Formats: sequence, C-alpha cells, structure tokens
Amino acid sequence: MTDDSISWRIYGEGCSEKLVYYLDKGLIQELIVPNEYYMGYQSIAMAAQNIRYYTDKTDQIEVEFFEVTKENLYDEETSWILFPTVR
Repeated sequence: MTDDSISWRIYGEGCSEKLVYYLDKGLIQELIVPNEYYMGYQSIAMAAQNIRYYTDKTDQIEVEFFEVTKENLYDEETSWILFPTVR
C-alpha cells in the first residue's frame, strides 16, 4: 500500500560544499547536520579518560543536530556549524 500524496526523497548524508550549494539553490529542501565540533571534543575527552583510568569501557553520547533549510542557512548558529573556518 502506498500513499501517492507523500513523496520522500533522500539525497544522502554528510555535509559538503556541494550539499550546501544544492540547498541554497533550492535543489534540496533540508539538511540534517550533526554538531561535529562537539562530537570531536567528546571523542577526545572520552579517549583521554579511558587512557587515564586504563579502561576499555565504551560510552555513547548523544550529539545534537541541526535542521538546515534555505531559510536558516545563513543564520549565525547554522553558519558556525556549516562554515567553522570562515570567521
């Protein structure tokens, strides 16, 4: 059973200049972008903790994500995540 009134298209995953360009030009409608800065920070912090306490325990930490659309593409918070080296 299919519902023809709903059309889902998944372009892919990740965050690249090409995807941002496609979003800006309206070729795609939305990106789901993880907070990679926080993810990297937590990875290093957990690795250091495991080395310090000689443990092989693994933890999982949830990382926030951002829904990026054409409307909020150039907002300050979104820009900080998408374009961290452009400051």
